[in-house]
Amino acid sequence: MSAGLGFPSARVLRVAAFSIITVEVGNVIVEYLIVDRYKRGQKKERQKWLAWYERQQAAQREGRIFDEPPPGMGEKEE
Repeated sequence: MSAGLGFPSARVLRVAAFSIITVEVGNVIVEYLIVDRYKRGQKKERQKWLAWYERQQAAQREGRIFDEPPPGMGEKEE
């Protein structure tokens, strides 16, 4: 049988395999970056909420009025 009968050459198969592996590795990297960014965002948001909660508790202990809105409920933050 000859290569002209629709049988891909070894080179074509290697290029296809390399392309598939490259795409899969890229997908893993992108997924890692997305998850990492999400986790960092969660941590940052949690820190905002804990700081707000601590200010609220301090105000209660001191008998002060605490009218600060929770994070995300007030003005837009940067």
